[in-house]
Amino acid sequence: MLVDILKDKQLPYEKEKGWDKWKHIIGRDVFNLNWNDVLEATKSNQIIEKMMKAEMEKNGKEAKQKMKHQVHDMAYGLTTSCSSTLLYGAYTIAEQLGKHTFSGLYVDEQEIENLRETAKKAAAEGKSLILLPSHKSHIDYMALHYLYLKAGLSVPMVAAGDNLELPLIGRLLKRSGAFFIRRSFGGEDGKIYTAVVASFIQELMKRGINLEFFPEGGRSRTGKLLVPKIGMLSMCVNPILQGIVRDAYVVPISVQYDRLMEGADYAHELLGSKKQKESVSGLFGALKEKVTYTPKMGSIQIRIAEGFSISDYIKNREISDNSRKGKVMMMRSIAYRVLDDINKVSCINPTSLVGTVMLTTRGRGVSREELIRKVEWLSDMIEKSGGHCVSWPEGHTADVVDESLKVLSGLVEAHQLLQPVYSVSNHLELSFYRNMLCHVFIERSTIVAALHSFMRGNPSDKFVTKEQLTERTGMFINSCYPFFYGSRFTVSKRRSCCSVFSDMRSCPTLETSNLTAMKEFALICCALVDGIAQW
Repeated sequence: MLVDILKDKQLPYEKEKGWDKWKHIIGRDVFNLNWNDVLEATKSNQIIEKMMKAEMEKNGKEAKQKMKHQVHDMAYGLTTSCSSTLLYGAYTIAEQLGKHTFSGLYVDEQEIENLRETAKKAAAEGKSLILLPSHKSHIDYMALHYLYLKAGLSVPMVAAGDNLELPLIGRLLKRSGAFFIRRSFGGEDGKIYTAVVASFIQELMKRGINLEFFPEGGRSRTGKLLVPKIGMLSMCVNPILQGIVRDAYVVPISVQYDRLMEGADYAHELLGSKKQKESVSGLFGALKEKVTYTPKMGSIQIRIAEGFSISDYIKNREISDNSRKGKVMMMRSIAYRVLDDINKVSCINPTSLVGTVMLTTRGRGVSREELIRKVEWLSDMIEKSGGHCVSWPEGHTADVVDESLKVLSGLVEAHQLLQPVYSVSNHLELSFYRNMLCHVFIERSTIVAALHSFMRGNPSDKFVTKEQLTERTGMFINSCYPFFYGSRFTVSKRRSCCSVFSDMRSCPTLETSNLTAMKEFALICCALVDGIAQW
């Protein structure tokens, strides 16, 4: 059951009110952590000691002393001192800002309860939770922390890019549980910096501190999940492989928005504009603009996948090669498993439904009645395909579509003719919301694209053999492989396309004339596989 946690309604396990409800949090309390011990343990890591010894043998004691100071500065920059007063005060402010900006923050009560049970199990065993959310907006930080506090969980230490280490803002974030890391670990001191960060992560995991970072490495500008970065994940998994840390539990999380604060900026960046550097004035300006935005920015949907043990996953993995290459493949396998879980629990918002339908009009307008009918049809198709849509009472689709059109103001234009007719006014930004549901149809869309491509190249053929279709589909899969996050597509970049046919008839041929009934579905597929098929 979905509940709006921005409203004043208490969740079932919130026994106390006010600040008393945070007296019994689940997990290691980061507010009473001895950060001096963490700092010293980070600096005394064996790998770092070996690097300093090698530097002394190569360049003398002065070089070692210089590296020692360098390591201290790097480690000190990572450590922090969390303030419960500041965090709980920020919770109250974020709640009020959220109510002014968004119409709701929806979570599934059962998923929250499952997360609490996983957190209790991890806390009892002295293990960490590795929280891995999708990343589409800077609002992710606030929305997720609000959720953790609302659910009575210990706040995690969050890996944030050093582009957010701004005056005042950076200090507030650090006091709330963030630690800043470089956007790139390259450069002359890249190796020693990587070792320091890995040592810091290891020390946090040894103490059972919860961690959060974004497996995509940065915000998605397209609405699709990005190809995962495995650097931070490797730093969490390697201590387990080495036996330094017993285990940790990975929890994939999906965060979806009806409308993004940064949508217009993303569109400009995709058109070639230079990314605007984060600044205090820019952040406050954007926040002020969105708080006063009318209508509201719609809702936020946070869905939580079932957590899994890293140790159990490693034991059951298909790749048994313990070489460096084998470990990298295993890290990628875990990363793609996380993205696959995120896609599976993601809830498709009404604005995604409306945006997708609007982008299939191919330059024409669509009447209100036709838009409502197609949104109902697309929602039904998503559910039948194993996806999840935001549910609404039967017979209220028109109200949902009208509200979505308000939220998408500026991207969809209304024309008052004999009846309301809508057309797309900003294709690029609207495509962000369409792309949020690509994963639901990607396998079928790829097959349809392959079929259409074969039909155009062989107009006189009435039949296509399964072998021909397999070969053509394989070409398309290699073109869009990042979409195929399932475990059957994680071993290598060149993926087998045979399993794509699991839901197709076993007959060796398909009659091309039967494809005419798929016209409307094919138009949706065209929008979803933009750039792969030309219709």
